[in-house]
Parts: sequence; structure tokens; C-alpha cells
Amino acid sequence: MDRVSDVMVSMSADDHLDLPELVIDDVLVDLPSKAMKGYKAFKRTSSENQTDVLAVSTGVLAGKLCQYANGAIY
Repeated sequence: MDRVSDVMVSMSADDHLDLPELVIDDVLVDLPSKAMKGYKAFKRTSSENQTDVLAVSTGVLAGKLCQYANGAIY
């Protein structure tokens, strides 16, 4: 830390953060059948590297599937 202290700041979350308790609110929705079919195909082909959109890990694939379900892939 001494070697990089001139270019960065280090803070402990315990000392500086006072956050409320985490609340998870899962909202389940049903996609139309055509969209669900496309979602499943995208999930299968993206993990197999058969599309222009490549998911390099399971986490990236989960994010891309969320984007797909919302109507646009970035």
C-alpha cells in the first residue's frame, strides 16, 4: 500500500459504509412463446460460440440473456 499510496486511496467498507439490509425482490415474468423459443436458442448457441455474440463465461452469458430478455443485446 505504501508503494501506491500516491496514486490511489484505500478504504475499508467496514469503516465507511452504513448500508441498509439487502432486500431481494424477484419478479418472475412469462415471455411470449416466440421470445422464449428465441431465448433458449440464444442460450444454447451463445455458449457454443455459434452466434455473433460470444459469451466467454457463464456470468457473461447470464448478463447477455438478461439483455436478450429485455429486447437488446449490447
